Amino acid sequence: MPYPRCPHCGSYQILDRETYRYYKGSITCFDCKGRYYVEFGDSANAPSYSGNTLLSEPRPIGDPELMRGLTVPAIPKSLYYVYEEAVLALAVGIPKGTALLCRYVVQQALLLKGIPDQEPQKMVNIARNKNFLSELAIRQCSATVFMGGKAGHPQANWVENINPNDAKQALLVTRRILLELFNPGGLDD
Repeated sequence: MPYPRCPHCGSYQILDRETYRYYKGSITCFDCKGRYYVEFGDSANAPSYSGNTLLSEPRPIGDPELMRGLTVPAIPKSLYYVYEEAVLALAVGIPKGTALLCRYVVQQALLLKGIPDQEPQKMVNIARNKNFLSELAIRQCSATVFMGGKAGHPQANWVENINPNDAKQALLVTRRILLELFNPGGLDD
């Protein structure tokens, strides 16, 4: 059984031969918790039909640039995992899910920073008054909250629906907010 390397952190993954025989799908890295896609099967050169040959290099699920600079424990684990799900939702074609999850991450991040639980835009305004974030991040928070609201409610006008580009923007904005709140050094990456 070949041991694939995580495309996110490079660590070797020790997998059970029987469980992953002829497996095609995602795996979560034991070390960095990044998700990646693998395919095991038989190659033309395999002497027997074991189903344990790695058919192609593991490839990350989602855009790795969207995860750059975000690490646990700098970013709280609960926020990291929800943000990672938002990246995965975009990768599998669910932009509305991405926008909703980004809105949730912004709300939770503000709660963890001591902002009282209220309507998301009010929370952003409180963060502005307390100077928790730069003016750029405050405006980005507002955009993320707005897109998450649009994604969460059916839109009569098709122009107002969230598309993949909008969802990617929500991810980029949310990434910046997380870095600014929890890991400012990551903004230099």
